[in-house]
Amino acid sequence: MSWSDAVLTTQARHKPRSCPVLQAYYRDLTRDGKDDLIVGIRMPEHRLAVRVYMVDRGKLTAIMGISDALAGVQLAGHRLVIDAACDHAGYAVRTDWAYDSHRHAMTPRRVDPIPPPSTGTPNGASATPHPAMSSGSAGTFLSAAS
Repeated sequence: MSWSDAVLTTQARHKPRSCPVLQAYYRDLTRDGKDDLIVGIRMPEHRLAVRVYMVDRGKLTAIMGISDALAGVQLAGHRLVIDAACDHAGYAVRTDWAYDSHRHAMTPRRVDPIPPPSTGTPNGASATPHPAMSSGSAGTFLSAAS
């Protein structure tokens, strides 16, 4: 067996199921009038990485990077709303991310617990949806299942 045959055989055995990079999305998250690039990447063990880039002086600049057991990512105006798994008995966490021009980065603005579906809301709290979900949200566009 030649070297090239061995490489092709190895590649065939270890062929990835599909490309882990999900469809890119463009939205002006920085409020500078230019669309920013939002990319999701499927990671091992049901994890999802989200990367956000802006154009700054003609170059792509990373303004956000997160990798976790993300359930979904939603666009809501100039924000990203990310649902992620939590260590507490089936709860999840919803984080509302917005661009901070002083830090030149996306920063968490609000973090809300999401109770397990079977128990309802904790302590009788209102089941009012997160503001980003109820006002013109485009719905989940990135998820680990994508």
